[in-house]
Amino acid sequence: ASLTQLTLQVRLPLSQHTMTPEELTEVVSKGIRTLNMLITQEAAQMLVTLSQGLPHYTHLICLKAVRCAARRKVRTVARDILLECAIPEAIKDAEASTIQAYQTAVQSTKASSLYPKILLACALSERDPFGNFAAKDVEKPLSEILGKPSQIQNYSKPLANLCAGERGPALVKIGHPRRYRYRFKDPLLQPYVVSRGLSEKMITAKDIINKGKSKLKERPVNVDGASSRESSETHLS
Repeated sequence: ASLTQLTLQVRLPLSQHTMTPEELTEVVSKGIRTLNMLITQEAAQMLVTLSQGLPHYTHLICLKAVRCAARRKVRTVARDILLECAIPEAIKDAEASTIQAYQTAVQSTKASSLYPKILLACALSERDPFGNFAAKDVEKPLSEILGKPSQIQNYSKPLANLCAGERGPALVKIGHPRRYRYRFKDPLLQPYVVSRGLSEKMITAKDIINKGKSKLKERPVNVDGASSRESSETHLS
């Protein structure tokens, strides 16, 4: 069977329930191993971080990645395959409702609008086990995205607007005043936002890799046959 046919037989979980980075790494490893391919640790960390805990998105990007590798006649999925091929294709082939939700959330007549970056900061914020985050949690990722310190008063109004019907709403607000917590209304919008941010250079591959490392902390990714130092690609025979 061809590699493309084999990829169609690899059924990763399509549930919207979240999985841990370790669980998603195992999903990637098993899928890649089934196809007799390799993936670098760097690429695996990127893929897992981009997925934002959702196996559906892991499946989508992994599928695009192995197909891209097949077209290039290489056996190893490395960072360049994700950046140049798999992620752009995953963005293009995302659910129509997810694409529309993003466009509605960030729409503006001003080129300097901060909505795309604020929504990205929300997607990168630390979350509780229920997927919720506080306004304060947006401060660090937004500061890193903007390249300057940002405080709650700088983005509190746009954050509130993202919970309003005019912008979807993209976010759902729960709790009580001064103690509100937020979450994405559509779970699939969150990894899409991160992928768009990477594709549109609001964040870098290094940012994604570092975030992946911090998530795994002292429990490193274990991907069969690939080293974090592996940069060359093994060609298919």
